[in-house]
Amino acid sequence: MNLIHGSPWLWSVVWNLSLAVVLAIPSRLPRPCTNLQPIDLLAGALEYQRYLPSGTDITIDRNHRVHAISFSPDSGTLQGVNFPSDRVFLNCEYFPEEFSILVTLKARLNMKGNQYILSLVQERVHSIRLAIRITRFKVFFDYSSSGGPVVKKSSPSFAAEIADGEWHTFVITVTGNDVGLTVDCRPPYFTYLDRSFPAYLDTTGTKFHIGNKRRRKEQFTGQLHQLVLLPGADASTLVCPSVNPRLARMNLPSPFPKDLVPQHNNAPDHQSDAHMKVEMGDDSVCTNGDVGRMWFDTKSGSMKLCDGLGWIAVADAGNSRIDYLDVHQDVYTPANTIDIETFYIEGEGLFMATANHDTHLDKELDSSIFKWTNGEFVLHQNIKTYGAQEWEYFVIDGKTFLAVANYGGTSGTETNSRVYRWEPKLKRFALHQEMITFNARDWEAFEIDGEHYLVVANHARGLDHNIESVIFHWERAGDYFVPYQTIPTKAAYDWEAFTIGPYHFLAVANAYNGVSTKVDSVIYVWQYGRFLPLQFVETMGCTDWEYMNIGKEHFLVAANAFNHGPHVHALDSTYRYSINSTIYKLNVQKQRFEEFQNILTHSATDWESFRVGRDNYLVVANSYDDGESNDVDSVVYRWQGVEKFKPVHNIPTTSCADWEFFQMHGESFLVYANAKGRVSKVLRIRTY
Repeated sequence: MNLIHGSPWLWSVVWNLSLAVVLAIPSRLPRPCTNLQPIDLLAGALEYQRYLPSGTDITIDRNHRVHAISFSPDSGTLQGVNFPSDRVFLNCEYFPEEFSILVTLKARLNMKGNQYILSLVQERVHSIRLAIRITRFKVFFDYSSSGGPVVKKSSPSFAAEIADGEWHTFVITVTGNDVGLTVDCRPPYFTYLDRSFPAYLDTTGTKFHIGNKRRRKEQFTGQLHQLVLLPGADASTLVCPSVNPRLARMNLPSPFPKDLVPQHNNAPDHQSDAHMKVEMGDDSVCTNGDVGRMWFDTKSGSMKLCDGLGWIAVADAGNSRIDYLDVHQDVYTPANTIDIETFYIEGEGLFMATANHDTHLDKELDSSIFKWTNGEFVLHQNIKTYGAQEWEYFVIDGKTFLAVANYGGTSGTETNSRVYRWEPKLKRFALHQEMITFNARDWEAFEIDGEHYLVVANHARGLDHNIESVIFHWERAGDYFVPYQTIPTKAAYDWEAFTIGPYHFLAVANAYNGVSTKVDSVIYVWQYGRFLPLQFVETMGCTDWEYMNIGKEHFLVAANAFNHGPHVHALDSTYRYSINSTIYKLNVQKQRFEEFQNILTHSATDWESFRVGRDNYLVVANSYDDGESNDVDSVVYRWQGVEKFKPVHNIPTTSCADWEFFQMHGESFLVYANAKGRVSKVLRIRTY
């Protein structure tokens, strides 16, 4: 104490240190943020300005069906897309200390220099408090401290090729001393912050500027679809995994107000025309300026309405509907039929393959190939199979193939399933390749980016139902399939491959886990050369998935066959076979298939979707009911819009295992597989 009192120099040091401490403390206590909901910055800007400034426009990417703001270099005075930050920070004055920012954009190819996507600017002194900018090969996160005597800037960066002329979604996440970047739902990259993000970043007097930094230089040139600030959470966990990782979207209302009008948009208002004109013809264009315009498509005979993205059918004319079905042909097979596959061979005609199986014979027997001749199926070729469960037809480089899933015998050991190749000179199928499988139930062929794949549903290995199924890849150099990816499955019964836009999916029907039939079936999405789980769906002894689309809607239909397991004891145990099968509908915003409709079925083994006229139908293969009978009607359902699928025809069947729909010479047919007898039936569809 005496030393301090006697030293003017030390007094100066103490005074300066005290002054620095006082200056470093905010002059007022921060009001904590209480609203930690996602903040749509794009919507905030559009709602604030109500018009688009020069150099910007609302655009539609028709290939991906998304709206976006397009930014181009502005030759006039920069007005910019901006809004005061206090419009979103209603209950606090300080920027969240932990947060993430979600961006979906399409930057111009081969851009040069820096371009600012977002900046938070202190307007009075034009100081950038926070910003996101990109270069051709990097993403930068800029921030500065505030509240102290010295403003210090930091700019951590990540290597990421965003400016390639394609859509990309990326998330910047700030927490503690770390900042992370997730691009297109790939694994994130993290970097350590030399200077922590400030706990008290004052937003008083600041504005959010979108696509610029409040200066003409280094403006963003491209399209911006999504810009969301999420306080206190990582946005990537809310949008990933995604069916469309480049356009992964948070489930928020559209940021594009309906009454938002570009300053230079002089498009006619078709909706305000009291005397609406209907155009006719075989071709018409639907753009953003044509919303509400009507067009009668003379090719399809339907009335259509423009919604800005495309034409929506609103009325149909000249439609044909199913009146009744009658037996066209009895098809005699070497044994019980588990599956039927119809297919066309160019230059040869229509064929049908039957997968024949006799549970009492633990040996190979004939499955049959029939050819459509003079209006009916005639035996063309027999092929030895071993407990055949399914045939799969596919074409690679102009060559026709058939793959058979052999279940094998009762021992549960490995069995060779086989691929056969059509020999044009012999006009027969010949063995091409054998693959080791385990109680194989199904093959599914599909193509991605010109590459061909074949996936097998391995059902069991002895008593173990929790085994791996295998995806095989076609090697052109050797003309054969090789293992590509394994996927864990539970008594797999069926695979369904389908495509929505440019995105590829696989759904597996899991039937039993060794204890219960109440197990999750799984939907997978193709990302970066592999299938990754997208969604788990609880099913009950699931034996089949069927994908169908009606207009812009996408559906997955599950066939549930058997209710067994510990959970049954709490229920009425008599209802083991007569249970609900479920139709799921894709929710594009949530990127998930949601339960849409339950239909009572009786040990359902297959769904088949088809179209007659302009109506969409589903037919279910019912095989067994709780009255312990195999003589149970299968049912045809018709899509009726808001009424969903309604039953319209009951078809008497015996142990129906599979349905196939085909058309020949302008007529429509259904054929079903009889799993308990040697006679399957072809039904002709009569229309009115």
